[in-house]
Order: sequence, then C-alpha cells, then structure tokens
Amino acid sequence: MDAPLAALTTHVSILSLIAGNSLFAYLAMLSPFRRDWLELTPYGLTAPIYWMLVSLAGARAFYQLIADPWHWEKTAHGLNKVETGAAR
Repeated sequence: MDAPLAALTTHVSILSLIAGNSLFAYLAMLSPFRRDWLELTPYGLTAPIYWMLVSLAGARAFYQLIADPWHWEKTAHGLNKVETGAAR
C-alpha cells in the first residue's frame, strides 16, 4: 500500500519541480523580451542555476550557524581609491 503512494508522491514532486522551474525561467525570459531588451532574454534560462546557488548558500549558512555561531564574514567596505563625496 505504501509503494504506490510513494511513487505517486515522487512523480507529483518531480512534475512540480519541473513545472515551477520552467515557469520561473519563462517569466525571467518574458520580462526583458517585453521591454525589448532582447540581449538579456537568454539569461532567463539560468534561473535553475540561481536556485541551486541559493540552496547552496542556505546550506552553507546553516552549517556555519551550527559549526561556528559567533563567526561573522564581514564584507570589507571602503576599498575604492576615488572618493565619491557621499556622506558617511
């Protein structure tokens, strides 16, 4: 009884994954196309790579939270040589 339910759940999950990523990639390609930015349209196909990198970043952050909760990877600011005149 459990095997058919597991197979159904697996198939529905895979279909949802493919449909969701396809829709996201389509919308990422449609937006620049409608604005006539045709050179940016193919980059919408990189949407699944974006989601993979977001997942890796989340897994790394979770690992760092568990392994070394007091460590902070701070971004270095103020490395430009030209003063922009912006208020600090």
